[in-house]
Amino acid sequence: MWWVFLIGLMIILLVISLLFLRVHTTFYYTFRDGSDYLKLEIKTLGVNILTKEIEVLSAGDSHSPFKQKNPVSINIQYLKSKWEKFRETRRTITSILPHLIEFLSKITIKKLTWTSKLGLDDATLTGVAAGAGWSIKAIILSWINEHVYKLAACDVDVQPLFQQDRIHTELECIFSIRLGQAIRIFRHIAKYLPKQNTQATKEPIKT
Repeated sequence: MWWVFLIGLMIILLVISLLFLRVHTTFYYTFRDGSDYLKLEIKTLGVNILTKEIEVLSAGDSHSPFKQKNPVSINIQYLKSKWEKFRETRRTITSILPHLIEFLSKITIKKLTWTSKLGLDDATLTGVAAGAGWSIKAIILSWINEHVYKLAACDVDVQPLFQQDRIHTELECIFSIRLGQAIRIFRHIAKYLPKQNTQATKEPIKT
């Protein structure tokens, strides 16, 4: 029966080795012309585990609640629903914030690129906005550098666009964390995330 013990030992060693594997994540976000685009890639041992792309409703989308019939009543309902969603999101973030900070303390950021281009019709306001953009980025990067395990490379830029009314920002972050640490932290975070009701509602059959 020694082979049973050997197989069990090999399985235990394999599980332990997997927990110490580093998971490499690429987070990409861009905002252009009122539209948001987000892409998330997760790899380990060079194998792509997950690729997720999210495109957020743009300001000019035909499904926007501000372009429907009877816009006054719809806008009020829309704003009320957004306010309730904001309150729920704020409660969730407050609950998971300690775990998110713990997660940040375990990750190593290998690359962080954050470029922004912004412009207003007035040249003076454009200069003020660019300066404010630099200040905001400096505060955020200082906070990130304080909480992450290691910040290897960072490239940040704010370009003013004079006599142009547009905003464009692009963010790419590549970081890694051990699989075991990520699983433990996300198990804690999952307890506070809202659960969707997957039970289907049954409709009567019309005869």
